[in-house]
Amino acid sequence: MKAMRTALVTVLVATGCTQTAPELERSTPEAEGISSAGIEAFLDRLAESGIEPHSFMLLRHGKVVAEGWWEPYGPQHPHILFSASKSITSLGVGMAVEEGRLDLDDRVVSFFPEHVTDSVSPAMRELTVRHLLTMSVGQEEDPAFTAMSGDESWMKVFMHAPPIHEPGSVFLYNNLASFMLSAIVQEATGERLLAYLQPRLFEPLGIDS
Repeated sequence: MKAMRTALVTVLVATGCTQTAPELERSTPEAEGISSAGIEAFLDRLAESGIEPHSFMLLRHGKVVAEGWWEPYGPQHPHILFSASKSITSLGVGMAVEEGRLDLDDRVVSFFPEHVTDSVSPAMRELTVRHLLTMSVGQEEDPAFTAMSGDESWMKVFMHAPPIHEPGSVFLYNNLASFMLSAIVQEATGERLLAYLQPRLFEPLGIDS
């Protein structure tokens, strides 16, 4: 793995190297205020962790200063991206916040009053958009599995799965929290998340959905 890292760094810090995204401007780490040695140290730690990355790209000041692929992978190979929708959803939330459509401290229940019944717990009533983004809802388990196996509204299932920890205090990977964020963007903007992001994210990046 160390040899793989060394070979990769040669690509990362060299100028005029094979580029995986030629439309992005290239620079060197030092020219943008980053140490090449620091990048090498990061990749060493990555190797020691046992993680097996396929590729790596580092941007600074809008310029690519480090990039490369681990064999046998390369830019010509399509990749399955697990949970990429979570990053895209968070971008949608950020854009809606920037446009003044919602606030990170807005309470989740405020977007779905039709699902707020007496059985919705006090902790759930205090849950905010920020808690969804940080997956610190406080629920005992991800309610997505319950939602996918039943016929009830996913919003209703989520809000009736009470947090057992104080929101913001405990991290739990929570798929339904990301769904709730997309639903909140839809409530706040009047558009489904995909439609909302089309002119703001996908079209500027040349992504054809």
